[in-house]
Amino acid sequence: MLAACATRTPGAATTPPAGPTIAPPPALAADTSPFGLFLAGRTARDEGHLGAAADFLSRAAEAEGGSAYLRADAFHAALEAGDVAGATALIPQGADASPADVRLGALVRGVEVFAEGDGKRAYAIFVSPDQAFPFRAAALLLAPYAAAGAGDAAHALERPALGGEPLAQFSGDLDQAELSERLGRLKEAEAEYQSLLRQSDPGGVTTLAYGAYLERRGKAGEAKALYQAALARNLDDADLVAALGRVHDHGRAPALGSKAPRAP
Repeated sequence: MLAACATRTPGAATTPPAGPTIAPPPALAADTSPFGLFLAGRTARDEGHLGAAADFLSRAAEAEGGSAYLRADAFHAALEAGDVAGATALIPQGADASPADVRLGALVRGVEVFAEGDGKRAYAIFVSPDQAFPFRAAALLLAPYAAAGAGDAAHALERPALGGEPLAQFSGDLDQAELSERLGRLKEAEAEYQSLLRQSDPGGVTTLAYGAYLERRGKAGEAKALYQAALARNLDDADLVAALGRVHDHGRAPALGSKAPRAP
């Protein structure tokens, strides 16, 4: 979710997910006490109106004068609503803040800075010692993209060390292949895709990514052979079937980064 938020247009307003809104219950409409706002926020959250919940709970936190509990509740409500900018303003701080919220706040701050278009500062935040378990892996996965956004190719192509977390390491390695392609390092990108392909690919994630790369390079024949070989091992894979059909019909190659990879 945070990574997706980081890709919004810099400077654009953060819009909570569309959906029905909720009005304060009549008995609370004129009640601006922290407790009344807190109850309204909890009611909105329980009914699935996350944007309203975040609004009520943030107002409760402000009215209470910085209560650590209300601030943390509002912080999480803003994240649930997809409002990273709002969550950034509510990051729990101080001695009363829980260590887990402080760590999550460090990641959220980096994502918001990245979304604002300051890749250099975002990179510094993502690689800082403030990033700690369990969010450090996410920060290190975002760091190369922040570096690329800042025009820092050296750090963008610096493979993140995610030892002990195989899924995160796989994602980081695949990101490196895509970043190499994005930065025009095509020989390096192809070598990285092929290196990943030589590893186990039961979910077809690498096959789809490398096949899309081949299509973008005008190598439809190689992409077709790749998809066919993968389908021979997994006949029911809908994404592979769709990719093969696209090549067969001379469809347009998918844009880089246009499809989020599935979990391997």
